[in-house]
Amino acid sequence: MSKRPLTLKLPRRALSRADGFVRLLRRGRRVVDRRLVAAFAFKNDELPFARRVLDAHARIWLFRCNQQAFAGDFVAVDMSARDVELRRAWCLDLKLGAPVRLGGGGAGNAFVRLDRAIHEIAREHGVLTPSHDVVRATGDGRALAAIFDVG
Repeated sequence: MSKRPLTLKLPRRALSRADGFVRLLRRGRRVVDRRLVAAFAFKNDELPFARRVLDAHARIWLFRCNQQAFAGDFVAVDMSARDVELRRAWCLDLKLGAPVRLGGGGAGNAFVRLDRAIHEIAREHGVLTPSHDVVRATGDGRALAAIFDVG
């Protein structure tokens, strides 16, 4: 594989199957490089977070970020607005047990290449603009999932 993706759209059905994650990576390929699987693998509370958000909010599209790309753990897009420019978007970096912090504080280098991830989502899915304004947030997965409960 010549180009490693920075993001992977997570449909709910892929998170409910044991092999769903690998099936997403396999699209268009016969063999999936295990380094690519490792780059998108879930740790700690990331899988329960993704399931909770996608189960509770049909309006949210969730993208997993390549963990070697320094673009956060997830990009979430609220698809409620028809106009792409009006859609709210968040880049989330989960920190087990940590309080929610908006603006990227506490993330270290986690958001260094976020702009590249947003560009990729814009190019491949058309749900954001290439220079979309994205709220950066860090914190515990349960607390971050509650951000979407407010609407």
